[in-house]
Amino acid sequence: MRPFRNLLALVALMALIAAPASADDRDLPEYRSSSNLQLVAHLPGAGGTDLEFFSRDLTVWRDASGTVHTVPDGSPPVRRHFAFVGNRVQGPSIVDITTPETPFVVASFPSCKADQGDIQVASNGKVASIAMQGGSCPMSTGVGATKGAILVDMTDVYAPKIVGNAKESIGAHNTTIHPSGNYVYISTSGDIPNRIAIFDIRNPAAPIKVRDFSPPSGDSPHDIRFSEDGTRAYMAGIDQYRIVDTSDPENPKMISTFIPPGTTIGHDALVTPDKAFLFVGEETNGGGTAPCPGGPIYIYDIRGANEQNPVLLGIAEAGSGPVTGRTNDEAFAGSVGGCTSHVMDLAPNKKSLTAGWYVSGSRVFDFSGLYNADGTPKPTPSLSWGGYGTGAMKEVGWIVPQGANTWSAKQYAEVPGYIFSDDLVLGFYVTKIKA
Repeated sequence: MRPFRNLLALVALMALIAAPASADDRDLPEYRSSSNLQLVAHLPGAGGTDLEFFSRDLTVWRDASGTVHTVPDGSPPVRRHFAFVGNRVQGPSIVDITTPETPFVVASFPSCKADQGDIQVASNGKVASIAMQGGSCPMSTGVGATKGAILVDMTDVYAPKIVGNAKESIGAHNTTIHPSGNYVYISTSGDIPNRIAIFDIRNPAAPIKVRDFSPPSGDSPHDIRFSEDGTRAYMAGIDQYRIVDTSDPENPKMISTFIPPGTTIGHDALVTPDKAFLFVGEETNGGGTAPCPGGPIYIYDIRGANEQNPVLLGIAEAGSGPVTGRTNDEAFAGSVGGCTSHVMDLAPNKKSLTAGWYVSGSRVFDFSGLYNADGTPKPTPSLSWGGYGTGAMKEVGWIVPQGANTWSAKQYAEVPGYIFSDDLVLGFYVTKIKA
């Protein structure tokens, strides 16, 4: 937590770096960044998508060289930290991030080239799902998985197995595991008539279809995010967003539907732990060609009665492109591509978030201004439109490695002070939040 408090203290001192930083002896790509972020590690692998984290207490573990270590009898287990890193071209992998500046792969699935390749990890860290909308992925039985959620048994982190397949004929653009770990919701993204397939995955080798949940109108979700307590699902769709009561995850109930102004493709939805504020992302042109700053993050007040009619407070944009008046944190020259918000996640302090922004790399936004000093939400927070310098939500850090096309950027409470990003071009990279 301490490194991030220091990050906020440095907001006023964020001088932008006009020239790229030089790669060091770890063969890092050149990059541009705010003064409080530093690229420290890179595992190449074109095709990177989403990533999720888990930790494990182990009595037998492996180091970067593959050497096996056994904890002596009577000694406590060693706690290791991992990222399950999606890759739709080279196959997903499990990366040891215990020492974040020297990550290394401990297991991989090079034959599993599933598209979209979204990764989810259950709360117990023992089961994961991979979204398969296309591509190919053999299971441990040798049978090829079909479209839907590919289920991974990670009981042995060094020898994970693809054991199950929650089948969905349209395919899974994204999958979301309920916080209980018992269910997976499948987002087909744009399917009409709309539906969300719900599977019981308590036995990941034999998932059971529970039902299709069909909202009253619009298309199927692009992605789904649950509240930490599992009682709500926040659904980002191509044409609209939804809030759904999932107190009974087998029988969800609609609460509200809303449409942000100017949204072209809704991608992500992220809620604060107190369920007071909701952040939803606009993926302009689906990550295709889009000028910076691209689709913003919309901020809604969903407290109390507002949950049935969310109140738009404003937007936050990456400080990149001519609209912002800042140019030296744009993508490297010649990299036009897509510049828009994409996969985001709360930071450990729960008052900031990180987001992948395609060619504009990884971004950090602080929203502590939405809260009073005692941690209660402000009655009427002042949120300026734009968000890259003033107001209750503002951009406080950015990094753009050369050639970046960053899909996701996340922090992990067990490994504080670092941002872990997965990139369509660069693969997996790690950014240090400088004290």
